Amino acid sequence: MKDYDEGQTVSSLSPIVYGKLPRGYLQVYPEQGEAPELEENVTYFIEVETMNANGARAYLKVVDGRVKFAEYESLLNSP
Repeated sequence: MKDYDEGQTVSSLSPIVYGKLPRGYLQVYPEQGEAPELEENVTYFIEVETMNANGARAYLKVVDGRVKFAEYESLLNSP
């Protein structure tokens, strides 16, 4: 986010889509260009910081073309 005072409510951002930057926010990684495609069977960690709302953090993995989310990395490997 460019400035915490300029932030938007979480409900106005929903849904947040991978690779699409919400208006008023800055892309940190990659520094230039588009976000790379998510790779199959690679574990990723995401963290969402918010203002005046609960943030979130989770692990995710793409398995058979579908995204699996888990609070702990070890849970992604269970059936």
